Amino acid sequence: MVSAQDSAPTLVTLPGTIQSVLGCPGDWQPDCEATALAFDESDQKWIGVFTLPAGNYEYKVAINGSWDENYGAGGERNGANITLSLEQETRVKFIYDPVTHWIADGINALIANVPGSFQSEIGCPGDWQPDCLRSLLQDPDGDGIYEFRTATLPAGVYEAKVAINESWGLNYGADGRRDGANILFSVDEDNSEVLVTYNIADNQISITVGGQAGPAAGNLLFAQAHWISADTIAWAIPRIPGAEYRLYHNLDGSLQLTNVGIIGGDYISLRADRAGLSAEQIARFPHLADYTALKISADDLSRVPDILAGQIAVQATYNRGIIQDATSVQIAGVLDDLFAYDGELGVVWDGDTPSLRVWAPTAQNVSLLLFDDATTDEAQTLPMEFDADSGVWSIEGAPDWKNRYYLYEVTVYMPSERAVVINRVTDPYSVSLAMNSTRSQIVDLREIAALWNETAVKPP
Repeated sequence: MVSAQDSAPTLVTLPGTIQSVLGCPGDWQPDCEATALAFDESDQKWIGVFTLPAGNYEYKVAINGSWDENYGAGGERNGANITLSLEQETRVKFIYDPVTHWIADGINALIANVPGSFQSEIGCPGDWQPDCLRSLLQDPDGDGIYEFRTATLPAGVYEAKVAINESWGLNYGADGRRDGANILFSVDEDNSEVLVTYNIADNQISITVGGQAGPAAGNLLFAQAHWISADTIAWAIPRIPGAEYRLYHNLDGSLQLTNVGIIGGDYISLRADRAGLSAEQIARFPHLADYTALKISADDLSRVPDILAGQIAVQATYNRGIIQDATSVQIAGVLDDLFAYDGELGVVWDGDTPSLRVWAPTAQNVSLLLFDDATTDEAQTLPMEFDADSGVWSIEGAPDWKNRYYLYEVTVYMPSERAVVINRVTDPYSVSLAMNSTRSQIVDLREIAALWNETAVKPP
């Protein structure tokens, strides 16, 4: 069992048969500082690098220069000596964790780490740092399954990989692939325990949160399917005869993937098209040419605009419910197919009357916040109308809106947040903005053009 350390050490040494070759008067001397480790504040580990000649050695870790507190194999207090065999002169890095008391030397065990987008939350100087050993993987029982645990992350979605020897030269990602994709994981509640395991036999990486492992197949944090037209979804998944395909959707973002499939929303059935993508679709999306084409029935096409306003995922099952895969869906292609629009956007004038138009086909609601000036906090909140054919939200104003300021208040499902959010944003088609771009302004460029023509210096 790993015991708690009696107190923060002032000296950590490596007593053992390595000492006489590293300058100590003899071996097994816990007070010899020639084999002392140094504490690294960034890593929160005791670290030392020593060059040892070829040979067979044994060592332990001693605290504060005595045998009163010492640790051996597996981080056990008063544990067995750790053996070290070198066939040639070798520069060996020793790492001691003062919390778990595990000792790594880079020979008996890999120096494997978990760099990712979460590292700054656990005290690393930044994210994606393979040399920050606060996220060191450890294998105290020597079974080849390395673990890293933390319970300090705020709620959010994170990514991670495994890096070997504190660099990107050798790293593993999704499916245990070298240089593979980042692995996403979600922490739903602050300070839930996150456990990362890494199996050196096949380089497979598993991440569990709150004691719950992810589903055996699929991941809704990835978006590996592509909705490319109103009736077609392309997915890099083998077509299995008799498989069932479903498109799940939910406006409030509550879809979840479990071991029995996606729950928390409605679905429509999809049909795998043996002919694959059409020649026209392949011309538009050549990188998807070999993907399986999943078709939406004509009866369900009228539901597509509403489905696009929420969370979307696809699922494939076979043999009456075994999950083949599940993933979220990218929708850029279908938005272009359904809502292509080449009309005017932003402030559009009809005589002295302005109208405001913004293209936001996936928004669940858009309101106009109209301000008298650039700094006042008070605003009129005015509803905008949605045109389902173009994806444009619009509102007709009044002549006295000229030179006033505005924002759009947009209610939209945000995939990165896995939730519906309300954002206040400036107009992407603004022609005039308040200081620091805090608000858009309704201006008539025709007046500015006329003024320019009046004041321009004309050639003689």
